[in-house]
Amino acid sequence: MPLSCCLIYFIQQFGKCSRCRGAFGNVLSDGDRTFTYDGADRVTHISGYGSSSSMRYDAQGALYYQQDVLQENNQSVTYTKHMVGGFEKKSRSGGAGSLTEYRYTVADDVVIVQRESASTSTEGSHVLAL
Repeated sequence: MPLSCCLIYFIQQFGKCSRCRGAFGNVLSDGDRTFTYDGADRVTHISGYGSSSSMRYDAQGALYYQQDVLQENNQSVTYTKHMVGGFEKKSRSGGAGSLTEYRYTVADDVVIVQRESASTSTEGSHVLAL
């Protein structure tokens, strides 16, 4: 549905747009959240309920970056995740403090995790049983 049709539908529903869609059929709004897409129809931004998420993709379409900003105990908190192959770096900042976690997937069922905060650092290996 073209954006102009979405706006007309929105007005007809007295300010409540239950499913606004863009020209390519992507949901632009569900009445509570808004969605933004890139040229390959991948979601790049979601906002609503006082929070937001942003995503980035590599040339092959794999998600390599995600940032979520939300409220926890009336404080703004940001979660950021970088992903490349078997490596993930997750960071938390704001609110109750910062934390960074590094995850390395060595094989399909072995994960090495290292966590760092302002006061501690831990490392461990996990074997995932299927």
